[in-house]
Amino acid sequence: MKKLALFVLIMISLSGAVALAQGHADSNSLPDAPQVQIVRGLGIFPIVRVPGANGPYVPLSARQKFRVFERITFDPSAIVVAALGAGITQPGNSQPQYGEGSEAFGQRVGAIAAGYAATTFFSEALLPTVLHQDPRYFPKGEGPIPSRIWYAAIRTFVTRQDSGRSNINASVLGGLAMSVALSNAYYPDRNRNASDAASRYETGVALNAAFNVVREFLVKPARTVP
Repeated sequence: MKKLALFVLIMISLSGAVALAQGHADSNSLPDAPQVQIVRGLGIFPIVRVPGANGPYVPLSARQKFRVFERITFDPSAIVVAALGAGITQPGNSQPQYGEGSEAFGQRVGAIAAGYAATTFFSEALLPTVLHQDPRYFPKGEGPIPSRIWYAAIRTFVTRQDSGRSNINASVLGGLAMSVALSNAYYPDRNRNASDAASRYETGVALNAAFNVVREFLVKPARTVP
């Protein structure tokens, strides 16, 4: 748990430092996007609400990307989701395999929360800033349901550059890989192998695609990020 606490502290410090530096560096290179709305998917998950795929496009500044990361990562729902995830995986002693009992449950909650923080940091703030990609999901919003589901799923692999053109979603794919690699710092020894790492990566890709479907169909306005 000491490693986990240290990891969380490093993540918070790094996000603040990089956000400040990138905000000053890039604030004059891109126009500020309009006020960014945070909405609730399924009444729980915080999601950035944006115009449809064919709507007017304005990129986020580096400062805004880190601001969105901060509000999503440290939202109270993150702990609720981590606890639910730990409750689901605890009985079968699924990854991470900490065992049974209250102490193992707490370690599992911490590991899931840390993994979520790492993934959002790399995929929605750091890499989008470095690679000049937009971390937001742009919904299709119309058309047959199967085509919208397909569109939402492949957004895991395709995203927009800050220029507005489409490109490989290196932010999400690379961010998931970096998060899986970092998880070796706080996962049990039995889960620190190539097979388990590949399984965690595949699960992350699948969850991201599923979450995009949630974003496509189940978003309701809730509040805004100033």
